[in-house]
Amino acid sequence: MSRPTIVVAELAGLVEDFAARAERAAAAALATRGRFTFVIPGGSAAEKLLPRLSRSAIDWSRTDILYSDERFVPRSDPDSSASASARLLFDGLGTKGPRVHAMVERTDDADATAAAYAERVRKTLGEAPVADLILLGIGEDGHIASLFPKRASLEVTDRTVIVERDSPKPPPTRLTLSLPLLARGREVVIAAFGAGKAEPLHAVVHDPGCTLPAARLLRMCDHVTLLLDPAAAAKL
Repeated sequence: MSRPTIVVAELAGLVEDFAARAERAAAAALATRGRFTFVIPGGSAAEKLLPRLSRSAIDWSRTDILYSDERFVPRSDPDSSASASARLLFDGLGTKGPRVHAMVERTDDADATAAAYAERVRKTLGEAPVADLILLGIGEDGHIASLFPKRASLEVTDRTVIVERDSPKPPPTRLTLSLPLLARGREVVIAAFGAGKAEPLHAVVHDPGCTLPAARLLRMCDHVTLLLDPAAAAKL
């Protein structure tokens, strides 16, 4: 594990930092592979960082959007990350927007939905899937995506998309990308805001034996940046 890059700034600075990182990642991907693959979360990371990208220099027409995780709810539900990201960014891009691959298209069978999204991941990212840029948040319990502490989903290595049926936060059923897939991202950014994130971040960064999902990701990934406001970084 290499030590993560840590950026501490007020929200406005973090927003601009992430926009610049996304533009660089997109430019490098387009120059090398002809398209840009970007994995996005829900929650505060999406709410705070996605809207600024509407003014970015990213070529959205050659961009594929995947989701790190999603609540197993219809698009009309206020908890839907796909609906939130549309409101925050994609609806405003109109016909110039990216190819957005929503994680939940049906809500009658979670296993079938996960299998369908795994196939979408394979078609988008290839047989050995690697995304160009992955944005994640971190919970006060140290979770990332919908990979929660002490859950069997953390040990899954043979699937790219997992059903979590016992989320400690409602709704209980969610879909999530696997830890190995997240760790293979060419660039991974974890954003955290507020004092509630300070304690888990201290453990994640400083405790080599930490078993929190975010800590496990850091140990598996060589290119992680932490974007933190001063309250989240207070105990580092």
